Formats: sequence, structure tokens, C-alpha cells
Amino acid sequence: MNKLFEQRRRRHFMLLLKYWRLVFNDHFVIALFFILGALAYSYSQMLPQVKPSMWWPKWALVIFLTIFAQLGRVASLLKKADPVFLLPKSDSMSDYFRSAYAYSWWLAIIMGLAGVMIPLPLAMVVMHLTTVDIIAIALLAVCLKTANLLIYQQRMLFLPKGVSSWMSWVMPALSWILCWFINPFLGLALGSADAICQHLRVHGRRINWRNAVSLESDRMTGLYRFFNLFTDVPSVQGQVKRRSWADCLINWLGSSDPWAYLFSRGLVRNTEVSGLLLRLTLLGLLIAFFIPVAWLNSLLVMLMVYLIFVQLVPFYYRFDQIAFTYVYPIESDTKLQAFKQISQKLMLIVAVLLSLSSIGMHLDWLLVLINLVLTIIEAYLLTHYYLNYRIKKL
Repeated sequence: MNKLFEQRRRRHFMLLLKYWRLVFNDHFVIALFFILGALAYSYSQMLPQVKPSMWWPKWALVIFLTIFAQLGRVASLLKKADPVFLLPKSDSMSDYFRSAYAYSWWLAIIMGLAGVMIPLPLAMVVMHLTTVDIIAIALLAVCLKTANLLIYQQRMLFLPKGVSSWMSWVMPALSWILCWFINPFLGLALGSADAICQHLRVHGRRINWRNAVSLESDRMTGLYRFFNLFTDVPSVQGQVKRRSWADCLINWLGSSDPWAYLFSRGLVRNTEVSGLLLRLTLLGLLIAFFIPVAWLNSLLVMLMVYLIFVQLVPFYYRFDQIAFTYVYPIESDTKLQAFKQISQKLMLIVAVLLSLSSIGMHLDWLLVLINLVLTIIEAYLLTHYYLNYRIKKL
């Protein structure tokens, strides 16, 4: 069983490596560099303004670390056919799950320690932490992550799905409250007790094949949906359904000619493209709202407009495999004009939304006006000049 898991782990790693190469392309790396740099700069500018007497920093630490403790699941790498072919080996599956847990545990611990490092500067400002306190906080993060993975593993075993899921929220919240409001060692004691109890509960349980396969399928679906933000994933299939609320949007985008008809309805009906544009726009809204530095805010807003436009351009070839688009008697230039018209309207919406979001918590209307002018100019240049170059390159 250990050899079986090792084989699946290697195939799983090669699959992830294939998609990670597509995710971390040139555009995304540049955008990630600017976004992380802007967040780090804003974080460093906020710390001197935080006072130990303020009420919200400790609660912010509790909420952030409690949510962060939920990240990470046991990668069982089970297949849909396993309940049939591996059922006779149910008694010896403990070695398989032990290997799966060990593999997932190391990844989760690295993630958990990285999560503690992010709010640690804020904690140092609010509390006078010693080296011993920091070690206790790191051990608490390890214990809570261990308990969380054990709770998830219980859902794959004898217990029905979802029975112990509430424990993964309550115990981390209580542990971090004790850590930040009383003493880190009290939080460590509660977190250690939680990990020990979860280990005793999971020991000796038999596998529930239906839950295990279902949870692994949900985990992989989440990964595929993340990868689908950047590239086409065959395992993720969009759904086409009636959206009466979008009729006004379709009419506004355009239905004057066959290509405008196809592009406008395709954008609304295709959940992969429309969902990708929507998620990137929401991400841009959050970035624009929380970046207080004016020049950096404008730079990131313009960068988000460019990234959204780049993700929209491949939709130009969406209908090239339909034979009727070549049979219908329309001029070839009509396609480019229709796509240019629709992309102009979409980028105008994106520019307005991102500019309004840059008002931030300080209600900086001058920054909104500057960003609006810059993004409208950028959208015009992208749709009138860069679009022709990008389409020829593709």
C-alpha cells in the first residue's frame, strides 16, 4: 500500500507541476510581484500606527489565524474505482492512509508556520513577545494544523461526513483567544490537548469509502477550479443555463450582427470566461481599495486592467471550430470589429469599477478621478491598438 501511494503521489506531483508552470507565467509573476510588494509596503506603513491599547489587533490575529488553520486537507489521492478494486484490501489500508497523512502533514505544517509569520510583526507591536513566546506560538500553529488534518481524516473514516467539522473552527478560535488575550502557553496547552484527542479518535477506525472518495473528489475539484482561473482544465466543465437577468447586459453588449450576437451571448453563457473575468475584477477591487499609496494604487489598477484584458483576448477564437461561421456570408473584418466593440464596453465597466474602488477608506476622490482617466485611456489603447497585435500573435 505504501508503494501504491508513492506511485500516485508521483503522478499527482507531475500533474500539479504541469499546471503550476501555466499558472506562474510571465504576466502572473509580474502581477504577483507588484501585488505582494504593495501589500507588504502597506502592512509596514500600518504597523507604526497600531497601539497596544487598541482593541481590534488581537481580535484580528484570532480571526486571521483561525481562518488560516482551515487551509490544507489530507491528500488521499483515492480514485472513483478504488471502492471496487481496493475493497478486499480494506484491512491493510491503514498503511496507505498513514503515508497520505504524513505527506499532507509536512505540507500543512509549512503552510501553518508561514501563516504565523505573516501576523507576527503585528503581534510584536501589540504584545511584548519573547523568544520563548514565539516558539510557543509556532508550536501552537503546528498542533492546531495537526488536529485539523486529523479531523479531516476522521471524515474519511468511520464517522459520517461532517460530524466533527465544527471542531476545526471552535478549538483553533479558543486556542488563539487564550494565546493572545491571556498567555501563549495556555493556548499551546489547549491546542496540544486537541491534537491528542483527535489522534485518539482517529486511531483504529475503518475506512468509509463513499466519504473518502467524495472528499478527495471535492479537493481535486477545488484545485482544478483554481488552475482554471489561468488556463483551460479538461476536468472543469462549465454549465449553460438560462439567465434572464442578463438580457439587458447582452443587449447592451451588442446583437447587431452575427459575430456580436455570438460574442455577447458566449461571454454571458460561458461560465469559464465570465467567471474568470468576474473573479479577476473582484480581486482588483480588493487590491484597489486596500492600497493607500496613490502612485502604487494607480499602477496596480492599470496592471489589473491589462491582466483582465489579456484573459479576454483568447475568447476571440472561441467559435472558430464552428463550421457555420465560415459558411455564413459575412465579411471577415466584421468579426474583429464586433469583438473590439464588445471588449471596449467590458473594459469600460472594469475601468469604472476599479477606479471607484480605489477611493479606499480615506475617501480619496482625487485618486478616483486620476485612476478613471488613466484606465479609460489604457482601455482605449488596449482595444484599438494592442488587440490587433495580440490577435496576430495568438
